[in-house]
Amino acid sequence: MQWVFYLLAQHPQVQDRLYEELKGIEGADNVTQLHLLKGVMREALRLYPVAPFLTRFLPQDCVLGGYKISSGQLIVMSLYTSGRDGKHFPEPDVFKPERWCRNEAGTYRGVGSPYAYLPFAMGARSCVGRKIAETQILLTLAEVVKRFKLSLVDSQPVEMVLELVAVPSRPITLHLTKRWQEHLTAKPDLRRCRETGHLGPDPRVKEGGPCNERTAGVEDVILTVFQQQPL
Repeated sequence: MQWVFYLLAQHPQVQDRLYEELKGIEGADNVTQLHLLKGVMREALRLYPVAPFLTRFLPQDCVLGGYKISSGQLIVMSLYTSGRDGKHFPEPDVFKPERWCRNEAGTYRGVGSPYAYLPFAMGARSCVGRKIAETQILLTLAEVVKRFKLSLVDSQPVEMVLELVAVPSRPITLHLTKRWQEHLTAKPDLRRCRETGHLGPDPRVKEGGPCNERTAGVEDVILTVFQQQPL
């Protein structure tokens, strides 16, 4: 999740498009079918796979990339490299969630080969938790974007460091602004709020605006830090 939040904070236009897609959508089944939302998740996993490598023992002799490899040999595959291969992903280092939207033929618009994207591996020995992991990512991402606008506190780039899994080279610090406050034009009128019983006194709120129990006494921003501790 830290990488997808990092990417969205770097790309506010994508974040706003995602927010528009999420408006009015309720229910987990409906949310997890949204095209841009799924594209954001897939693009984050393409650029920053949690496990950058896959290993497999060959069951039989084969030829890979022109090299003959005997059965029983251990093969190490770099998901990071394949996910950033320009042959399969035009502009491979660019965050473009729309590449995962399907065209009329049913294929992805900006993906040469979907098999170059294997964050959960594939086949009989693929990740058994893939479905629940994807669902958790999609639902968590949707709830955060619907409620907050993300921005970076520090514009310095964060690199991916390989420990047991891929981790950020330093803490990712984000600025979270409540979405409904973007459209706030006036502070609540405390006298009117007290009369209607919607809100008690709060010294942080100035008088003069319309009564709105959702806006009074709430901090403008929330500061949080995402960090994966190295092993």
